[in-house]
Amino acid sequence: MKARIYSQLVDHFGGQRLIKQATLAFVGCTLTSIVISSPIQAQDNNGFFTDPATGIVYRKVAKTVERPVIETKVESRNQTIYRPQTVTETKPEARTVYQPVVEYKWEPRLHGRWNPFARPTVAYHHVPETRWEARNEVVNRTDSRTEWVAENRTVEVPQQIVRMEREQKVEFEPVGKVAPAQQASPGIDSAVAARLRPLDSTARVEPIGGSQYAVGPAYTAPSFSAPRIAATSVGRMTSDPPRRNEGQSGVRATELYPSSSTVRGQALPPASGGVGIANLPSLPFMR
Repeated sequence: MKARIYSQLVDHFGGQRLIKQATLAFVGCTLTSIVISSPIQAQDNNGFFTDPATGIVYRKVAKTVERPVIETKVESRNQTIYRPQTVTETKPEARTVYQPVVEYKWEPRLHGRWNPFARPTVAYHHVPETRWEARNEVVNRTDSRTEWVAENRTVEVPQQIVRMEREQKVEFEPVGKVAPAQQASPGIDSAVAARLRPLDSTARVEPIGGSQYAVGPAYTAPSFSAPRIAATSVGRMTSDPPRRNEGQSGVRATELYPSSSTVRGQALPPASGGVGIANLPSLPFMR
């Protein structure tokens, strides 16, 4: 007895728990479907928009446009520059200098040697004597020269770089106009509609004049007549009167059977074989 009561209690409370779980699952599914369907309904416009003032329908088109963009970047580069530099050097130099030295000496001279009337005499004269004396001396010699000195410098070099930049562009293209509302087809009064009865199959219907339901004329196939071929190849001038009878006017293309030996006509060339199609000989050209 106690076991039966316990099993009934378990079944009662277990059933309520299952009902609660099923209810929560149903509510969750409903909310999920609402959340998922809401953005779909918001985007359900197929990309078409209309202007109420003009009635023109536009289509929204998203395009990716590539345009060139020029960027200027400054790069640092190391360059070796040669700079001129003047160098002055002073060096001692030994040289030999010749300097004149003047000395005075007494030199005897004979006077009146060639004078027969006078007695020759000897006189002493104070005469200068110059001699060159070598002398060594040290002289400072200055030399100037230009030297190119290498110098490293950092130079800022601008450089242009062209790159393609993608840009999303949204445009609206006109595709048409909103179609006007269709007018209801012309009908009849309800009183007339109540009097309508089925039409007998043997009754003849005549079209109403000017009605859109008028029956048009029956279609007849166009007749076809076979072409006729002239009986001779010699033509005539426009001003000539008709000189051909019924036999010379030609026959239908379906009646051309030039295989009978009884047909009068001109023989064809040997290459073609058979006889001509005209039943009378051709007329001469010169008449």
